[in-house]
Amino acid sequence: MKRLRFYLLGSVIGVVVLTVVIFMLLGPSRDLRVEDVPRTAIGSWLVEVEGELSYRVRRFDGAIEFVDPQVYARQLYDQHQARSSGTKALFRGLNISSTAQIGWVLVGLLGQLLFAGRMLVQWIASEKQRRSVVPVAFWWMALAGASLLLIYFLWRQDVVGIIGQLTGWMIYIRNLYFIYRRRFNQARSQAVPHLDLPPTKGME
Repeated sequence: MKRLRFYLLGSVIGVVVLTVVIFMLLGPSRDLRVEDVPRTAIGSWLVEVEGELSYRVRRFDGAIEFVDPQVYARQLYDQHQARSSGTKALFRGLNISSTAQIGWVLVGLLGQLLFAGRMLVQWIASEKQRRSVVPVAFWWMALAGASLLLIYFLWRQDVVGIIGQLTGWMIYIRNLYFIYRRRFNQARSQAVPHLDLPPTKGME
């Protein structure tokens, strides 16, 4: 029991420390992240360069470009005007600002689908055996869903989601480890040949 408490406490501390490190590496703390980005960019930040405000834009090829605020504002304005009303509503609903970001939303939706679907798999398995069981597929779906959601929350820079998925991620890995270690030990014990020894003297 003490070992389990130590493991859980260490996991929580590790998740918090890892989350802080990730956010420290995501970008300069003095720069302001901008949600609306041009179609040709994957991210932008409002920065101060030699006393003048500018936008630091990261392109899809990884290149960094500094754009004048007026030029940047014109790009965003033309981009919004070019959208249809239906597209604008979709972007507002998904909380995105460009078509390229739909891919990130699909990653999050797929992760959530796997994460929710694991309960359906567990329910079906329990109904078949008429008792509560947790199949291996439950843990694999949980791990896959949590991994995709972790990627999505990292893109969103959502500290609550990152901590939640990292904590669960380690638990799913641990459960799969226990399952396959037990299977490995069982397979190894069955593979060991049983020797037919002659009866010892006095046992005949």
